[in-house]
Amino acid sequence: MVSDVAAAALAPVEPVLVEIIDLSDVSPVLIDPTGITYAPDLGALILVDSEIDEEPDVFAGFNMITIEPGASSGVGGLSPDPTDRLEPTGAAYDQEGRRLFLTNDSTDVVSVVHAGPDGAFGSSDDIVTAPDYESLAIDDLEDVAYADGDLLLLDAATQALYRIGPGTNGELDGTAPVGDDEVTVTQLAPLGILDATGLDYVAGSQSTLITDARLDSVLELSSSGVIVRDIDLSFLKLPGVSLAPNDVTVGPASDGSGALHLYIVDRGNDNGNPDDGIPPPADGRLIELEVEIGEGRFTDDDNSVFQEDIEWLAEQGITAGCNPPANTRFCPEDEVSRGAMAAFLNRALSPTATVGEVAFVDDDASVFETDIERLAAAGVLKGCNPPVNDRACPDAPVTRAQMAAFLGRALGYSASDGDLFTDDDGSIFEVDINRLATAGVTRGCNPPSNDLYCPDEAVTRGQMAAFLRRALDS
Repeated sequence: MVSDVAAAALAPVEPVLVEIIDLSDVSPVLIDPTGITYAPDLGALILVDSEIDEEPDVFAGFNMITIEPGASSGVGGLSPDPTDRLEPTGAAYDQEGRRLFLTNDSTDVVSVVHAGPDGAFGSSDDIVTAPDYESLAIDDLEDVAYADGDLLLLDAATQALYRIGPGTNGELDGTAPVGDDEVTVTQLAPLGILDATGLDYVAGSQSTLITDARLDSVLELSSSGVIVRDIDLSFLKLPGVSLAPNDVTVGPASDGSGALHLYIVDRGNDNGNPDDGIPPPADGRLIELEVEIGEGRFTDDDNSVFQEDIEWLAEQGITAGCNPPANTRFCPEDEVSRGAMAAFLNRALSPTATVGEVAFVDDDASVFETDIERLAAAGVLKGCNPPVNDRACPDAPVTRAQMAAFLGRALGYSASDGDLFTDDDGSIFEVDINRLATAGVTRGCNPPSNDLYCPDEAVTRGQMAAFLRRALDS
């Protein structure tokens, strides 16, 4: 499964099946499709096959084809420079530069293919280069994606995701000492991804799609490397055939609607190295799926002024959503209760105070009891019925003034620039409010003037996201 944090916050999403194309029926035939990408200017998907060259005495044909979404036949293309770049495992495309990137697991080399004068990839006039990434010690180069000028490389041996950007010369020319490309590495195992086989980049949201054959899933990672969507592929299993989702790409729907769909290449059973010299039936599939991607974690915050704050909160693991177990919604307009506020702050700050005998008489039935008691032990929550303070009022809404006190105690704000608002003079929380404003966590409630704080208004979940991000993301 995915990591504990991700699993607690995510429920698998089941996509809508649009179409399955049996690649044994496609001309030219592919045996074990391993990579896929979409080329917008060609209006076609590019598929590569790592098996054609592996057993030349058994399999014969092309190891790269282009096929239009929804079509039942493709156009073949020979392997660029087949003398040392056999077994292509992955593909990516840069439309602006008209470059095709291919990976393979024979030489662990990234081939950069520029179409020659004939404009077609895979013909004899292609210009093929290979930036030197030997210093990365990649041992099983499984796939490549093109990401806004950078390359993403997937090493299946170590389950590491490399992001490679051009250095000062502005070119992807390899790492030192050959070139000056810059590299960042993300380890996938801590996310629970242990069998990544393919990837794609979603430019609009700057997220990354990763296929995991062990989970039978496509996982969407945010730009900060947090799993925001788990797309379940297990419903695609066939009796007696392995489900091997090897790569994924985003392309236009085959029905011409203009929507973006996912296209998966599924190898099925491995057809390599047959003992008797006769290949088993080719069972590779091209699968088209309709599913929401690249729209952020939640479906109900797209029109919220707090959308970026909400998505940031989810990426940090501070919120899981408001509709468990699916957790596809955030409910940005809902009021925040004192119990929920305690949960937000506990996830954000992880206070270490030891919980003792907390004398709240009204939180035993609350799902937030542990959060409330831990926050009380840390001195952040003091009860709702002073001076006795034996009640937590877990279901009561938090006012903006109370929220200032919570955050001020939790984060230790002390400095204040004076009286910043005109409507908090009679509030017992005036000092807390001014401290919060001085720290830049609140800006008032009446933009652009922002001379009012509205201390008695309830805090919404969207506002809470903004408060916490300003307080913590600095």
